[in-house]
Amino acid sequence: IVEATFKITPRPTEWAAVVAAFENNESALAACRNLLEQPIAPQALHILNPAAARQLGNPDVPTGYGPVAVAIICGRPSSVRRRAQDAAVAWLDEASALHIFGNDAVELCDAIGDMPFGEESGPSTCVRLNSPPEGISALLELGNSDALGEDTGVIADAGFGGGRVLQWTEAGAGDIEAMVGRIRKVQACAEQLGGDTVVEICSTEVKQRVDVWGPAPSGMKIMRRIKEQFDPRNVLNPGRFIGGL
Repeated sequence: IVEATFKITPRPTEWAAVVAAFENNESALAACRNLLEQPIAPQALHILNPAAARQLGNPDVPTGYGPVAVAIICGRPSSVRRRAQDAAVAWLDEASALHIFGNDAVELCDAIGDMPFGEESGPSTCVRLNSPPEGISALLELGNSDALGEDTGVIADAGFGGGRVLQWTEAGAGDIEAMVGRIRKVQACAEQLGGDTVVEICSTEVKQRVDVWGPAPSGMKIMRRIKEQFDPRNVLNPGRFIGGL
């Protein structure tokens, strides 16, 4: 890189969040796609399944209806207020419940981003799934899968695609293989969507039975030669990267 050009904008002075509950995944996805086609330009747009929404522990986030869509909007005060109202109007007819956050929007945004890493209420398993936006529907359906269990939470990025699959059930000695099987189902879903996964959180016992980086890519031979050239004694985090590199 010999030159880099950056376009910067002022730090937002106001935040807002529009939160809406929908009857099913299809209506939530349709509402989010409708929002993206309008000049509202949310800074973030997430869909949480009921299990993930409950984990927020926020009394103003509806949890008894279905999937919850969250649009985060920030910028100048007048612009934020107008865009938040426009987003609410766009969702009003389809939503089962609707709420607009004002000054608490930052805390809500942080709570969604920090959910996988909470010290007290963090999940026992968290898999980050990277896939195109077209795969959001399949990602959300993982939260409805009986094979993954009722405690499965899903946070999907409706704007850029991908998201996280989380579980809060601690596995006992006899449940390790079941949890490994759940992770592999998520990995298989990502592969079908043309994406990949990273197991961000799991127990040591589970990690010993599953490749946390997912299937090795086709360029592993080149990666191994580079590793051998710069680390001939294999002392830099041996076996800690993709393909046991």
